[in-house]
Amino acid sequence: MSFLFPIVAAVLQAASFTLDKIILSIRRVNFKTYAGASFPLVFLAILKLYAPILPFIAEDVYQAIYGDAEGAKSIHISAWPKEAEIAAAGDVSDFDKAIAAIDEIRKYKSEQDLSLGAELEEYALDAEIDFGKYGDFVKNAVKVKKLTMK
Repeated sequence: MSFLFPIVAAVLQAASFTLDKIILSIRRVNFKTYAGASFPLVFLAILKLYAPILPFIAEDVYQAIYGDAEGAKSIHISAWPKEAEIAAAGDVSDFDKAIAAIDEIRKYKSEQDLSLGAELEEYALDAEIDFGKYGDFVKNAVKVKKLTMK
């Protein structure tokens, strides 16, 4: 059993160094971006998963980062995430027409030896789409400034 002590000590030392780096990097995250908002949530979920295995390390990290924000006294009694209510999507039964329009424009660009990232000034579509619903989506997806129907 004594041969495990140096290995455990090395792992804990490496974990401590890594946790210090994670704590410092989380505190510097810009929470205005999606990645900045999602990383702390994902890290908290992973931390809660490790809490039964590494209780003291998980508790120390939890208190250092999330202690005040979560409101729980300990990671071991904190709440698990709740199921998010997602609003029902609108009618997307005609979305395949928008995809067909995107395919049409990409085919045109390939036939004209244009880069798929190249911006077109104007394109007249053969496919019929609902411009009010999907016009901006198609224009942004294939980089067309003005999109019209033939």
